[in-house]
Amino acid sequence: MNGQNFYMFYTLFIYALLIFMALRMFNIIKASKRGRVVVEAVQKVADENEFYEYINENKEKATPDIKTKLEIIELWGKAFHKNNKNYEELVNKLELNNLLVNTNKGTSIERAEDAFFYLALAIPNMLYGNGLNEERKMVNNKLKEIKDDISDQLVINIGEACNKYYDNIDDKGQSFFEKVLEGDYGEYKYSKQLIGLYKEICNAMLYKIYDEKGDERKAEYKDSLDLFATRGVGERWLKAIDLEVNNEVEIEEEKE
Repeated sequence: MNGQNFYMFYTLFIYALLIFMALRMFNIIKASKRGRVVVEAVQKVADENEFYEYINENKEKATPDIKTKLEIIELWGKAFHKNNKNYEELVNKLELNNLLVNTNKGTSIERAEDAFFYLALAIPNMLYGNGLNEERKMVNNKLKEIKDDISDQLVINIGEACNKYYDNIDDKGQSFFEKVLEGDYGEYKYSKQLIGLYKEICNAMLYKIYDEKGDERKAEYKDSLDLFATRGVGERWLKAIDLEVNNEVEIEEEKE
Protein backbone atom coordinates (compact mmCIF):
# COMPACT_ATOMS: atom_id res chain seq x y z
CA MET A 1 0.00 0.00 0.00
CA ASN A 2 1.55 3.31 -1.08
CA GLY A 3 1.45 6.48 0.99
CA GLN A 4 -1.56 7.99 -0.78
CA ASN A 5 -3.69 4.85 -0.44
CA PHE A 6 -2.71 4.50 3.20
CA TYR A 7 -3.74 8.10 3.85
CA MET A 8 -7.14 7.52 2.20
CA PHE A 9 -7.67 4.30 4.15
CA TYR A 10 -6.71 6.01 7.41
CA THR A 11 -9.05 8.95 6.68
CA LEU A 12 -11.98 6.62 5.95
CA PHE A 13 -11.23 4.67 9.12
CA ILE A 14 -11.31 7.85 11.22
CA TYR A 15 -14.59 8.96 9.64
CA ALA A 16 -16.13 5.52 10.26
CA LEU A 17 -14.94 5.59 13.86
CA LEU A 18 -16.42 9.04 14.43
CA ILE A 19 -19.75 7.96 12.94
CA PHE A 20 -19.77 4.84 15.12
CA MET A 21 -19.03 6.86 18.27
CA ALA A 22 -21.69 9.43 17.39
CA LEU A 23 -24.32 6.72 16.87
CA ARG A 24 -23.33 5.01 20.09
CA MET A 25 -23.59 8.27 22.03
CA PHE A 26 -26.98 8.93 20.44
CA ASN A 27 -28.22 5.50 21.52
CA ILE A 28 -26.92 6.01 25.06
CA ILE A 29 -28.69 9.38 25.34
CA LYS A 30 -31.86 7.91 23.85
CA ALA A 31 -31.79 4.98 26.31
CA SER A 32 -31.18 7.38 29.18
CA LYS A 33 -34.22 9.44 28.24
CA ARG A 34 -36.37 6.30 28.02
CA GLY A 35 -35.13 5.17 31.43
CA ARG A 36 -35.94 8.56 32.92
CA VAL A 37 -39.63 7.87 32.31
CA VAL A 38 -39.45 4.93 34.74
CA VAL A 39 -37.62 6.96 37.40
CA GLU A 40 -40.20 9.74 37.17
CA ALA A 41 -43.01 7.21 37.52
CA VAL A 42 -41.50 5.98 40.80
CA GLN A 43 -41.18 9.56 42.06
CA LYS A 44 -44.88 10.23 41.40
CA VAL A 45 -46.16 7.28 43.45
CA ALA A 46 -47.30 9.37 46.44
CA ASP A 47 -50.13 10.95 44.43
CA GLU A 48 -52.14 7.93 43.31
CA ASN A 49 -54.13 9.68 40.57
CA GLU A 50 -51.10 11.45 39.11
CA PHE A 51 -49.14 8.21 39.28
CA TYR A 52 -51.63 6.15 37.26
CA GLU A 53 -52.19 8.97 34.80
CA TYR A 54 -48.45 9.20 34.15
CA ILE A 55 -48.07 5.43 33.82
CA ASN A 56 -50.96 5.08 31.35
CA GLU A 57 -49.87 8.07 29.27
CA ASN A 58 -46.31 6.80 28.85
CA LYS A 59 -47.13 3.12 28.34
CA GLU A 60 -48.92 3.98 25.10
CA LYS A 61 -45.80 5.42 23.45
CA ALA A 62 -43.12 3.33 25.15
CA THR A 63 -40.82 0.73 23.61
CA PRO A 64 -41.64 -2.88 24.66
CA ASP A 65 -38.97 -2.98 27.39
CA ILE A 66 -39.94 0.38 28.90
CA LYS A 67 -43.63 -0.55 28.72
CA THR A 68 -42.93 -3.71 30.73
CA LYS A 69 -40.89 -1.70 33.25
CA LEU A 70 -43.75 0.76 33.65
CA GLU A 71 -46.20 -2.11 34.15
CA ILE A 72 -43.96 -3.46 36.92
CA ILE A 73 -43.82 -0.02 38.56
CA GLU A 74 -47.61 0.11 38.26
CA LEU A 75 -47.82 -3.13 40.25
CA TRP A 76 -45.46 -1.64 42.83
CA GLY A 77 -47.61 1.50 43.02
CA LYS A 78 -50.74 -0.56 43.57
CA ALA A 79 -49.00 -2.41 46.40
CA PHE A 80 -47.83 0.95 47.78
CA HIS A 81 -51.45 2.16 47.92
CA LYS A 82 -52.80 -1.23 49.10
CA ASN A 83 -54.89 -1.47 45.95
CA ASN A 84 -55.22 -5.03 44.66
CA LYS A 85 -57.94 -4.32 42.10
CA ASN A 86 -57.22 -6.15 38.80
CA TYR A 87 -53.88 -7.25 40.22
CA GLU A 88 -53.95 -10.71 38.68
CA GLU A 89 -54.87 -9.28 35.28
CA LEU A 90 -51.94 -6.85 35.39
CA VAL A 91 -49.50 -9.55 36.48
CA ASN A 92 -50.59 -11.89 33.70
CA LYS A 93 -50.12 -9.14 31.09
CA LEU A 94 -46.42 -8.76 31.88
CA GLU A 95 -44.16 -9.75 28.98
CA LEU A 96 -40.96 -10.39 30.93
CA ASN A 97 -39.10 -11.60 27.86
CA ASN A 98 -39.01 -7.94 26.81
CA LEU A 99 -36.47 -7.41 29.58
CA LEU A 100 -34.13 -10.27 28.63
CA VAL A 101 -31.18 -9.95 26.30
CA ASN A 102 -29.36 -12.95 24.82
CA THR A 103 -25.57 -12.65 24.85
CA ASN A 104 -22.61 -14.95 24.21
CA LYS A 105 -22.52 -15.57 27.97
CA GLY A 106 -26.20 -16.44 28.24
CA THR A 107 -29.32 -14.46 29.13
CA SER A 108 -28.71 -11.02 30.58
CA ILE A 109 -30.96 -8.69 32.61
CA GLU A 110 -28.24 -6.04 32.78
CA ARG A 111 -30.43 -3.32 31.28
CA ALA A 112 -33.43 -4.24 33.42
CA GLU A 113 -32.07 -5.30 36.81
CA ASP A 114 -33.81 -2.29 38.35
CA ALA A 115 -37.15 -3.71 37.15
CA PHE A 116 -36.34 -7.13 38.57
CA PHE A 117 -35.45 -5.50 41.89
CA TYR A 118 -39.05 -4.30 42.09
CA LEU A 119 -40.57 -7.51 40.78
CA ALA A 120 -38.53 -9.98 42.85
CA LEU A 121 -37.92 -7.94 46.01
CA ALA A 122 -39.79 -4.66 46.54
CA ILE A 123 -43.25 -5.77 45.37
CA PRO A 124 -43.37 -9.13 47.23
CA ASN A 125 -42.08 -7.41 50.38
CA MET A 126 -44.79 -4.76 50.24
CA LEU A 127 -47.52 -7.26 49.42
CA TYR A 128 -46.41 -9.39 52.37
CA GLY A 129 -46.54 -6.36 54.64
CA ASN A 130 -50.07 -5.59 53.41
CA GLY A 131 -51.23 -9.17 54.00
CA LEU A 132 -51.80 -9.68 50.26
CA ASN A 133 -50.13 -13.06 50.01
CA GLU A 134 -52.24 -14.33 47.12
CA GLU A 135 -51.07 -11.39 45.05
CA ARG A 136 -47.50 -12.05 46.15
CA LYS A 137 -47.77 -15.62 44.89
CA MET A 138 -49.11 -14.33 41.56
CA VAL A 139 -45.95 -12.25 41.13
CA ASN A 140 -43.72 -15.15 42.12
CA ASN A 141 -45.46 -17.48 39.69
CA LYS A 142 -44.94 -14.95 36.91
CA LEU A 143 -41.20 -14.92 37.62
CA LYS A 144 -41.15 -18.72 37.46
CA GLU A 145 -42.10 -18.50 33.77
CA ILE A 146 -38.56 -17.30 33.00
CA LYS A 147 -36.77 -18.91 35.94
CA ASP A 148 -34.52 -21.07 33.76
CA ASP A 149 -33.20 -17.94 32.06
CA ILE A 150 -32.53 -15.94 35.23
CA SER A 151 -31.66 -18.57 37.86
CA ASP A 152 -28.09 -17.28 38.06
CA GLN A 153 -29.16 -13.74 39.00
CA LEU A 154 -28.51 -12.68 42.59
CA VAL A 155 -31.66 -10.55 42.80
CA ILE A 156 -33.83 -13.57 41.96
CA ASN A 157 -32.15 -15.79 44.54
CA ILE A 158 -32.46 -13.17 47.27
CA GLY A 159 -36.12 -12.88 46.36
CA GLU A 160 -36.57 -16.63 46.75
CA ALA A 161 -34.86 -16.52 50.14
CA CYS A 162 -37.18 -13.70 51.24
CA ASN A 163 -40.20 -15.74 50.21
CA LYS A 164 -38.98 -18.57 52.43
CA TYR A 165 -39.27 -16.12 55.30
CA TYR A 166 -42.69 -14.84 54.21
CA ASP A 167 -43.99 -18.41 53.83
CA ASN A 168 -42.22 -19.67 56.98
CA ILE A 169 -40.56 -22.61 55.22
CA ASP A 170 -37.15 -24.30 55.47
CA ASP A 171 -34.76 -22.05 57.39
CA LYS A 172 -36.65 -18.91 56.35
CA GLY A 173 -33.77 -18.04 54.04
CA GLN A 174 -31.29 -17.65 56.88
CA SER A 175 -28.42 -19.62 55.34
CA PHE A 176 -28.65 -17.72 52.06
CA PHE A 177 -28.71 -14.32 53.76
CA GLU A 178 -25.67 -15.34 55.78
CA LYS A 179 -23.95 -16.49 52.61
CA VAL A 180 -24.45 -13.14 50.89
CA LEU A 181 -23.28 -11.14 53.89
CA GLU A 182 -20.16 -13.30 54.08
CA GLY A 183 -19.40 -12.29 50.48
CA ASP A 184 -20.04 -15.75 49.08
CA TYR A 185 -22.08 -14.77 46.02
CA GLY A 186 -19.49 -14.97 43.26
CA GLU A 187 -21.48 -17.61 41.39
CA TYR A 188 -24.29 -15.14 40.73
CA LYS A 189 -24.66 -12.22 38.34
CA TYR A 190 -25.48 -8.82 39.82
CA SER A 191 -25.21 -5.10 39.30
CA LYS A 192 -22.33 -3.45 41.15
CA GLN A 193 -24.60 -0.44 41.63
CA LEU A 194 -27.20 -2.57 43.44
CA ILE A 195 -25.05 -4.95 45.48
CA GLY A 196 -25.01 -2.55 48.45
CA LEU A 197 -28.82 -2.47 48.50
CA TYR A 198 -28.99 -6.26 48.21
CA LYS A 199 -26.71 -6.62 51.23
CA GLU A 200 -28.82 -4.17 53.23
CA ILE A 201 -31.90 -6.27 52.49
CA CYS A 202 -30.12 -9.47 53.50
CA ASN A 203 -28.90 -7.74 56.66
CA ALA A 204 -32.46 -6.69 57.56
CA MET A 205 -33.88 -10.17 56.93
CA LEU A 206 -31.13 -11.83 58.94
CA TYR A 207 -31.62 -9.39 61.81
CA LYS A 208 -35.35 -10.19 61.82
CA ILE A 209 -34.71 -13.95 61.84
CA TYR A 210 -32.17 -13.68 64.66
CA ASP A 211 -34.53 -11.40 66.59
CA GLU A 212 -37.33 -13.96 66.37
CA LYS A 213 -34.96 -16.66 67.61
CA GLY A 214 -33.59 -14.55 70.43
CA ASP A 215 -30.16 -14.98 68.84
CA GLU A 216 -27.66 -12.48 70.25
CA ARG A 217 -25.86 -12.34 66.91
CA LYS A 218 -28.47 -9.81 65.78
CA ALA A 219 -26.47 -7.08 67.55
CA GLU A 220 -23.81 -7.39 64.83
CA TYR A 221 -26.34 -6.21 62.23
CA LYS A 222 -28.01 -3.36 64.15
CA ASP A 223 -25.85 -0.48 62.88
CA SER A 224 -26.43 -1.43 59.25
CA LEU A 225 -30.13 -1.86 59.99
CA ASP A 226 -30.41 1.66 61.41
CA LEU A 227 -28.60 3.07 58.38
CA PHE A 228 -30.97 1.19 56.05
CA ALA A 229 -33.89 2.72 57.94
CA THR A 230 -32.78 6.24 56.99
CA ARG A 231 -33.64 5.55 53.35
CA GLY A 232 -37.15 5.43 51.96
CA VAL A 233 -36.72 1.96 50.52
CA GLY A 234 -35.34 0.76 53.86
CA GLU A 235 -38.09 2.33 55.92
CA ARG A 236 -40.71 0.61 53.76
CA TRP A 237 -38.88 -2.72 53.85
CA LEU A 238 -38.55 -2.76 57.64
CA LYS A 239 -42.16 -1.74 58.12
CA ALA A 240 -43.31 -4.65 55.93
CA ILE A 241 -41.44 -7.22 58.07
CA ASP A 242 -42.56 -5.52 61.28
CA LEU A 243 -39.23 -4.15 62.43
CA GLU A 244 -39.17 -0.87 64.29
CA VAL A 245 -37.44 1.98 62.51
CA ASN A 246 -34.86 4.01 64.42
CA ASN A 247 -37.07 7.04 65.10
CA GLU A 248 -34.11 9.13 66.20
CA VAL A 249 -32.94 9.29 62.58
CA GLU A 250 -34.82 11.34 60.03
CA ILE A 251 -36.01 9.27 57.09
CA GLU A 252 -34.51 10.37 53.77
CA GLU A 253 -36.56 9.54 50.68
CA GLU A 254 -34.07 8.61 47.98
CA LYS A 255 -34.51 8.63 44.24
CA GLU A 256 -35.29 4.97 43.57
